[in-house]
Amino acid sequence: MAPALLGSAPSGLAGLLVQLFGELVRSGSRDVTGLLDRYLLTTIDTARPGSHPLTSDPTLVLLNHGVCKAADALLVLVVVALALRGVLDRSVVSRLDLRSALPRVLVAVVLMHASLTLAQMAIDLNNALSAFFSGLGGGATLWSHPLSAAALGSSSLAGDLFRVLVVLALVVVVALLGFLYVARMAVLEVLLVAAPLAALALILPATRGLALMWARLFATVLFMQAGQLLVLTVAAATGLAAGSGLAADVYALAAIWVTLKVPAFLAHAFSPHGSPAALIREAALQTRRLPVPSTARGL
Repeated sequence: MAPALLGSAPSGLAGLLVQLFGELVRSGSRDVTGLLDRYLLTTIDTARPGSHPLTSDPTLVLLNHGVCKAADALLVLVVVALALRGVLDRSVVSRLDLRSALPRVLVAVVLMHASLTLAQMAIDLNNALSAFFSGLGGGATLWSHPLSAAALGSSSLAGDLFRVLVVLALVVVVALLGFLYVARMAVLEVLLVAAPLAALALILPATRGLALMWARLFATVLFMQAGQLLVLTVAAATGLAAGSGLAADVYALAAIWVTLKVPAFLAHAFSPHGSPAALIREAALQTRRLPVPSTARGL
């Protein structure tokens, strides 16, 4: 008995292709939507059931504290090295370096030992923004209708190889979005573990760039969720995704492709050279990179 997705699919090679791609769409849509339900809407500890804060993961806390102890040892070496330089080198420059380093040392100590608390405050801000943006559209997503059981079982999809390919491409792009969020969670955990070292790098001018790099990467990886949910909500609420047919599938595919460009835009926004004019140029550059036919670009 043919699946509901296939309906009265034609026989021959076209029928076999429809059956093959139809089964891939049906099985893949269930997996990727379940993955996104867990990772896309909020940043929590996904290793445990429930909605526990990310920084409450016992393993993450243990690793952060271990790195914090190592950073404390390195901090002692830095302070001793600065003190010895002030004793051995009696120049005015060395004394000023020691005095100017002391406030940064105090700030570094506070940031090192409160890194998880401060990071959770930023995560809570991101979760609040994400909940607000996703709530604007009533919880609807671009793929909720094109990949629903009713849409996949519609007779209009039966025998239409081109539409099956479009829906399969939609499943692949949604799977890429899910993979992006799994990778995002891994990067966030690494950044949280390395947070004490980033705070320590603030002390010396030679290593301050590493601390700023950590801060830009953390801000980009964290707040990309709120930005992407805003794009998805606006696209789902104002576009063709509420309808049905090939147009809705293509619109959802294009909108999710635009969503995948959000991290690059935020990375440029948090760069040292970020400015309103630079952000507009970056948005225009990302728009030109979209897979739009050349005839449409000239309109």
